[in-house]
Amino acid sequence: MAVKLLALPVRLIQWGLAELKLAWRRKERRRIARRRKGTVVLVQGAITAQDSTHTGSCRGHMTFAELLKDPASLFELAAGNGKAITGKGIIEILEGLKAKGLLSLVWASDNGPANVCQAVAEWLKQNMVIHLRSRTYQSEDNATAERGIQEIKAEAGLGKGVILQRPMQGVRKMQATAERLNLYRPRMSKGGKTSQQLTEEMPWWYTKVCREEFYQKASAAMQTATLDLTGRAARAAERDAIFRTLELFGLILRTTGDQRKSYAIPERIS
Repeated sequence: MAVKLLALPVRLIQWGLAELKLAWRRKERRRIARRRKGTVVLVQGAITAQDSTHTGSCRGHMTFAELLKDPASLFELAAGNGKAITGKGIIEILEGLKAKGLLSLVWASDNGPANVCQAVAEWLKQNMVIHLRSRTYQSEDNATAERGIQEIKAEAGLGKGVILQRPMQGVRKMQATAERLNLYRPRMSKGGKTSQQLTEEMPWWYTKVCREEFYQKASAAMQTATLDLTGRAARAAERDAIFRTLELFGLILRTTGDQRKSYAIPERIS
């Protein structure tokens, strides 16, 4: 630019380019905001998001915990035994939720070996739970759990470089922090209410649909959507089929842009 505009001072050219870049970034942010798609979960227990996290180290070994979060009420709880999760551990967590009447219709997770092993797949099928798997290398697909982990670990002082006396110490600290946040932290995205208040006020999925009906319709939609598709395309289509089924039963609202306008047209449920 300086070569082409010899009559202008370099400082003025730099200022002009900075202004042009700023205007472009503003325009790009508006464009992204208009096209951004979101999901509002309207009832408790429709989806449970789960993810593993590194809590610290004990005697030279890394320690871990599992976080589970309901995106409707933002209610969080920690689980695990301090070690890297296995398929058996995942099933134990799901069995615990089932025993308490908290087993969701949809379980959202990444593609960790424990989450996608055959034993877990069979358990989910037997108990009619739909597995909402993230796309490969798309951590934002499980953003609910990711945000919960960041929040709790920051509050609890856990993570890389933290030395723990026992492997379970990280799990217990995460659970104690989750309980405190559930009780006392206002959620601005939920009108300033706490997660505990929301769990007492929000309806549950079983007020909208029975598990068997939802599982059958979601499974059929997933099978139809992924015909002749493989890889990332198949996973994206599978995820969309699950979300469409959730919306058909009034369990979620999918939105686009900042105005929260629904971009899916609900079909009539027979």
